[in-house]
Amino acid sequence: MVDAGQETAGGADLVGGPRPRDWLACGWFTPDYRPLAETLAAQLAAHDVPHHIFSTTKIGNWSREVLRKPSMIQRAMREHPDKVIIFMDVDCIVRGPLDEAAVTTADVTCSLYVKKQFGRLRADLSSRVVVIRPSASARRLVEHWALACQEANSIMPDLGDETALMVSLARCTGAAWSAIDQRFAGRELARAPKGAVIVHDSAHEESTVVRRVHKQAKAWKRWAFGSTTRDLAVK
Repeated sequence: MVDAGQETAGGADLVGGPRPRDWLACGWFTPDYRPLAETLAAQLAAHDVPHHIFSTTKIGNWSREVLRKPSMIQRAMREHPDKVIIFMDVDCIVRGPLDEAAVTTADVTCSLYVKKQFGRLRADLSSRVVVIRPSASARRLVEHWALACQEANSIMPDLGDETALMVSLARCTGAAWSAIDQRFAGRELARAPKGAVIVHDSAHEESTVVRRVHKQAKAWKRWAFGSTTRDLAVK
């Protein structure tokens, strides 16, 4: 069952789930993403996953909105201070229970992509699904992450929240990070491992002009340079 939660200028939060547990699935959405958030909430409810998906107003374009993610995680940690938070993007697809995803000894858990491209290895963090323990060191790391997002323009033009997360890991000492089980990483449907519980489908994004141009640019790059990319995080 999905209940209407706290009312905001962007509409009501989506709150629901079975009996209280020591963990909670969370996310956030602006008014234009409410249909996706409602779909996610329905999936979570269908698998008896307790959840709180926060509603907020829209403040800018997509590149500005994503920088709000650590601030929304801070909000989730304030409102649910004793819970392990499984924070995910609202365009994720949940296909089963999430109990295993909440079992971690690290302060922060997310996916690290290790890619071989143009003969070199490079690593990128994904913030599509982030698991945060209710620890002081986790709060410090998320605070550093939020600060890096606030400094985005001065650190690097067009800095995204995932790159800012890497900056925060470099700045914050004492916080334990771990790679997430790839079944819960929110990988694209075509690349998700067998038995994946949280996956992602970007098909709806390809309808926008920006996404189509971006996709075509990547195709041109592969044609021009013969790039082959292999994600070494998945065997």
